[in-house]
Amino acid sequence: MVAELEPRSRAAQVGDEGGARIRRLLVARAAQAPTPEAVGLTGVQVISLTTPDAEQLELWHSPAAPGRPSILYFQGNAGEIAGRAQRLTFYRARGFGVTFLSFRGFGGSTGTPSEQGLLTDAQTAYDWLIAEGVPQRQIALVGESLGTGVAVQLAARNPVGAVALEAPYASI
Repeated sequence: MVAELEPRSRAAQVGDEGGARIRRLLVARAAQAPTPEAVGLTGVQVISLTTPDAEQLELWHSPAAPGRPSILYFQGNAGEIAGRAQRLTFYRARGFGVTFLSFRGFGGSTGTPSEQGLLTDAQTAYDWLIAEGVPQRQIALVGESLGTGVAVQLAARNPVGAVALEAPYASI
């Protein structure tokens, strides 16, 4: 049984790579992605990236003040980056760079969410930050709920300066 979180939510079946288990995830999807300006943000660029499997991802990005780290943020499963404007503003006010990734199938990004897809999305965003000249040790990963698993997996495969987990889960 799936609890209704909000009217636009739906249940999606997601299988792991071995096909041994089927996991149920709640996936909230916006009909269209608002712009940063539409949610009161200024000075935030909308970046479009292509993943190795040809999905289009939307990032909201603002560079760090000199010498400050950059936060690569992964939202939870029932959210959108547009709903995290206050968080983005909080980080920017402290001089942090911010890169908020909209996972595949979420506002502004193409595709359908899957475990492997989310990991590919995270790696694509990380690689983009490195290509933009952000040193690995200046990248702080912040994961919320579903995004915590993505942050941990990305940190296990790539050097980062820090990992912060909000509302992590023990199992699905």
